[in-house]
Amino acid sequence: MKRKVKSVVGLKAIIMFGLFWWHSWLENPPFDLGARACEILFVVSGFLVSYNHYGKNEDFSWERSITYTKGKFIQMWPLHFISFLIYIVASQYPLFEDKIQWIIAALNLSFLQAWFRNEAIFFSFNGASWFLSALLFCYFITPLLQLLVKKIRSVALFLPVAVLVRLFFEYVQRRRPEAFGYSVHVSPFIRALEYFIGMMA
Repeated sequence: MKRKVKSVVGLKAIIMFGLFWWHSWLENPPFDLGARACEILFVVSGFLVSYNHYGKNEDFSWERSITYTKGKFIQMWPLHFISFLIYIVASQYPLFEDKIQWIIAALNLSFLQAWFRNEAIFFSFNGASWFLSALLFCYFITPLLQLLVKKIRSVALFLPVAVLVRLFFEYVQRRRPEAFGYSVHVSPFIRALEYFIGMMA
C-alpha cells in the first residue's frame, strides 16, 4: 500500500481554500488567484493519479479509459446535480423559456460545457463546473498519458518543455486573446497539459 503524500494533499486543501476565497465576497489579492489555483490543482491531480498508479502493470486500452472515467463521473455527478438545482432555484433561472436553455442545461449536466467556445455555455449554471468538465477529459486520457510517461526516455528533459509550452499558451492568450478560437482558461486540452505535467513530475 502506497504511503499518503500528506504534503501534496495539504497543498491541494490550501489551493481549494484559495479558490473559495477568489469566488467569494472577500476582497481578492492583486493577482489572478483563481486561474493560478486551477493550474496548480490540475498539476497536483495529475501528480497524485500518477503516484497512486506508479509501478502497477496497467496496459493502455480505451475500455480502461471509459471505465476509469465512468467511475469518476458517478462520483461527481450527484453533487453537481444538486448544485445545479440550487442555482436554478436561487437565481430563478428561466430554464423553461426556450430550447437553447434546455440544450445548455443538458451540456452542463453531462459535463460537456468546457468543450464549447461560448462563455454562456462553459460558465453556465454552476459556473465553476467547467473545472469538472475538463478534469473528466483528463481522467479519460489518463491511461494514454501513463503510457506516454513510460515511453518517454527523458522525463527530466520533456517536463520543462511541457511547462514552457503551457507558459507560451498563457502568454499568447494575454497578449492576443483573439489568437485562439477557445478560452485557454477552460480548454480541456490545456488543462490536460497541466495534468500531464503533474504526472511527469
